Amino acid sequence: MIFFLRNSLVIVLLFLVQNTYGQFEKISVRNTSIEYEKDLIADTSAHYLKLMLCGDLIHKSQLLKKYAQPKPDQYNYRSWFRQVKPLFFYPDYVVGSLRSFFPNRANVSTFPNSAPDEFLAELEYTGFNVLMMSNADALTDREHLNQMTLKKLNYTDIFRVGSYSDTLDKKSNFPLVLEKKDMRIAFLNYSCDSVLLDLPSHQVSFFHLDSIRSDVKKAKDTMLAEYVITYIDWAKQDSLKLGKVAELLNMGIDVIIGTGNGQAFTSADLLSFSDGSLKLHVDNIGYFNAESNERERDKSAVVEIVLKKDKVSKRVTTHDMGFIPLWTLIDHDRYAVLPISNVEEKHIEDINLNIVQYSTMKVALTDLRYAFFDKIPELHYDFNDRVVENVEQTAFIRKTLMREQDKINEVVKNNAIAEYVNLFGSKPPSHGSLDIPYEDIWDMYPKKPRKKNNESTRDTIEIYGEKDELSPRGIVSIKANHKRYQRERVKVLSAREKFIIDSIRQYNERFIIVDSIAELKKLLKRRKQDSVRRRDSMFQASLNPNYKSSYNPTPEISRAPEYRPIPKSGVYTQPEATREENLPVKNIEEYFMVQIYTLSSKKSIDLDKFPYLSGYEIRYEDSYYRYYIGRTNSKALAIELLRSIKGKGHPDAILVKYTDGVRTTVKTNF
Repeated sequence: MIFFLRNSLVIVLLFLVQNTYGQFEKISVRNTSIEYEKDLIADTSAHYLKLMLCGDLIHKSQLLKKYAQPKPDQYNYRSWFRQVKPLFFYPDYVVGSLRSFFPNRANVSTFPNSAPDEFLAELEYTGFNVLMMSNADALTDREHLNQMTLKKLNYTDIFRVGSYSDTLDKKSNFPLVLEKKDMRIAFLNYSCDSVLLDLPSHQVSFFHLDSIRSDVKKAKDTMLAEYVITYIDWAKQDSLKLGKVAELLNMGIDVIIGTGNGQAFTSADLLSFSDGSLKLHVDNIGYFNAESNERERDKSAVVEIVLKKDKVSKRVTTHDMGFIPLWTLIDHDRYAVLPISNVEEKHIEDINLNIVQYSTMKVALTDLRYAFFDKIPELHYDFNDRVVENVEQTAFIRKTLMREQDKINEVVKNNAIAEYVNLFGSKPPSHGSLDIPYEDIWDMYPKKPRKKNNESTRDTIEIYGEKDELSPRGIVSIKANHKRYQRERVKVLSAREKFIIDSIRQYNERFIIVDSIAELKKLLKRRKQDSVRRRDSMFQASLNPNYKSSYNPTPEISRAPEYRPIPKSGVYTQPEATREENLPVKNIEEYFMVQIYTLSSKKSIDLDKFPYLSGYEIRYEDSYYRYYIGRTNSKALAIELLRSIKGKGHPDAILVKYTDGVRTTVKTNF
C-alpha cells in the first residue's frame, strides 16, 4: 500500500510539472543553431563574434575516489562535460568562474576545493578559454598554492582574470582585453568576499566602485575595448546590490554576471538604453556543474551573446542574445552536466533518467524559462550522443558537428588569399599558416612549430619592444602596460613587398591627377558654352522685348543638411513616440527611468563633476527638457537607482514609468 501511494504521488507530481511547463512552452522561442550559423556565414558585410558565458566551475575533494580510474593516482572527468562539449564548438570565447585550485599531487585531497590537474585539462578540452578567479574558492591564504595554480594555468591555452602572481603580472594583464575577428572584448572580475582581505591587492581584484570606474575607462578609452563583460562574486552580500549594479551599467559595462552566493540561478534583467544598446544583468548564474541535486543549487544556464561589427561603420552592436538551460545529473554512478532541451527532445538518449530525476529536471527547466521568457529567447543546438564508444567514432562526431565551422574557415581563407592576390598579384607562399583545420583546436594532431621572431613575417603585435600574445586559437591578448595601442596587427614587409606597395600607390596617384585635370577641362568647356548662350540671349532680348530665350537654366539650390544638435556628453533622443528601434530581441514596452532635472533650456551635464550620470538621456516633453538616466523593466532596480542618485546630492530626482510611450510618475516612500 505504501509503495502504491508513493508511486501515485510521483505520477501526480510529474503531471503538475508537465502542466506548469506547458504554460511557457508557447512563450519560449527556440532558435536552431545550424540555420542561424548559415545566416552568419552568408553575411559578408560584417564580422560576428560569439560568446558563451557560464557559471561556477567547482570541484570537491570528496569526488576524487569516485573518479580515480583506472588507477588510484589517475582521474578521468570525461563524462562530466561530454554532453555539453558540442555547445562550445562554435563560440570564440567560453567564459566560466573557476572555484577550485590545483595543488601538487600529494596535497590534492587535503583541501575541500582542491582539484587534480586532470580537471584543468578537462576544462580546456571542453572549450573554456577564459576563467574568472577572484573568489574565495579559487584562492587560498597560502601564497605558494596560488602561485602553483597560476603556473599550471600558464601551461594551458586559457586566459585568467582576477588572480595574479605579483604587481607586474596584474599591471600587464588587467584589464584583460582580447581581440578576435577585429573586435576587442574586455573581461573584468571582482570579489566582495571579506575573506580575501588578507591577500595583497596585487593578487586579487576587489570590488570598489572607483577602481572599477577607472578600469572600465582604461579598457574602453585607452585599450580600445568595444564590449565589456564583468563577473562579480557577491559572496552572499545582497544589501544595496541593485544600486551598485545600476551604477556599474552606467559606467559603460555591457554585461554583469553575478556568482558566488551558493545558490542556483536566480533572475536576470535586460536593459535597453537610449542609444539602442542592450545591457544584461544576471543576478546569480549558479553552478555550471552543481554540487547537489537540490532545487536551490542544481539549475543554471549558458548565456550566449553574438556581437556584430559592421565593416563600413566599424560599430559593434549586440546582434543576438539567448540562453541554454542546464541541469546537473548526480547519482551514485554518474555526474554529468546536461543541456535540458536535448534531453527533453530525446536527442541525448544515453542517460536513462528515472521518473524522479526527469521531474526534477523539468522543474528546473520551467524555472529557467520563467526567468528568461520576456527577456531573451531560448537557444537549441541540434546534436546527439549516439557515437561515444571509441576515439574514431568521437572524431567522426566532431567532424559532423564542425561542418559549419569548416565553412567559416574556408570563407576566411579564401578572402585572405583574394586580398593577397589583389595586393601582390600572386598567391601567397605555401607555408601552411592559412590552413586552420578544426582538429588543431582540440589538439588531435601534433602542433606545427611556431615562427621565430627573426623571420620576415610576424603574426604578433610588436610595440616599443613588447608583444601581445597570440593564442593558438587566433586570440590576441592586448597587454595592459603598453604605452600605445593600435587596432590592427603589424606585418613586417620585405624590401620586395615594400617596392610593390609603393609602386601601386604611385600608379594610383598619377592616374588620380590625370582624371582630375580631365574633369576640370570638361567643367571649363561647359561654363564657356553657357556664357556664350547667355550673352546671345541678352543681345536678342535687347532688340526685341517680346523675345523668349531658349536659355533657361535651372538654378542649383544648395540645401544645407538638417541641423541636429550634438551634445558634448550624454545622449539626446526624440520623444519616445517618434523613436524607431530595431533591436535584435524583444523591445521593452513598459519600463522605468529616473528623472534627474527639468529645465526650460537644454544644457549639458558636467560628467567630470557627476561621473555617475554617464549615459544620461534628454527628452523634450511638455515644453521642458527632462533629464533621465537608466532604463529597465525591473521596478526594484529602478528604485535602487533612484535611491543611489538621491544619496549623491539630487533630492529632486523622481521615478518615472513609461507605458507605450505614456509617461506617469511613480510614488516612492523616500
